[in-house]
Amino acid sequence: MKAILILLLAATQASCSLFEKGDLSLVGEPWRLWSVEIDDVAIELPKDESYTFFLKEDTTATGTNDCNECTGFYQLGNAQVQIQLACTESGCRTPVSSFLQFPSLLSVADSFQVAGKTLRLFSVDRRERRHVLTFRPGS
Repeated sequence: MKAILILLLAATQASCSLFEKGDLSLVGEPWRLWSVEIDDVAIELPKDESYTFFLKEDTTATGTNDCNECTGFYQLGNAQVQIQLACTESGCRTPVSSFLQFPSLLSVADSFQVAGKTLRLFSVDRRERRHVLTFRPGS
């Protein structure tokens, strides 16, 4: 009985150390925005613009907001996520990138789900609207 308790304690400590490093299925993979839904309504994404992010094992994050570069940090734990990115704001193909709220949508995400090669970030904004951002691997 004592041996079982010691093994359970060791397993718990090992899982905690892995937990602190974050969900490895999310970290180390470039993610490209595939779709956005707000209150179950699909938002059309600009076809000629790219929105991506990449979470590094050192808790730094990088990404793109159309042609702008983004840097920041993230925290993961127990299917919860916080991503904060700051992006340059240069004019890209148009005077203003048509989807500048991408970093804001990432920053309000509070939970995630990885299923196969699909990542979904979930949030509720100040107006109580539900957001679902769907990503697929790719840069």
